[in-house]
Amino acid sequence: MKERTFTFKFRGERADELAERFMAYFWDGGLDQTIEQGYLEEYGLDLDDVEFEEDGYVVSIDTSKAK
Repeated sequence: MKERTFTFKFRGERADELAERFMAYFWDGGLDQTIEQGYLEEYGLDLDDVEFEEDGYVVSIDTSKAK
């Protein structure tokens, strides 16, 4: 299976705190879900095609149904 990775890295003294806040903001509706849902829908995908790793820091998107 082919994979591509897009990574955000948080560095410095407050890296843990800011990474947690970013994750919550992005995935819990801080952007009104328009960016991620709009992007997925453009390719015939939805949030059911998205898997979150246990820690929530890694998101995998199954593109097998993409148009």
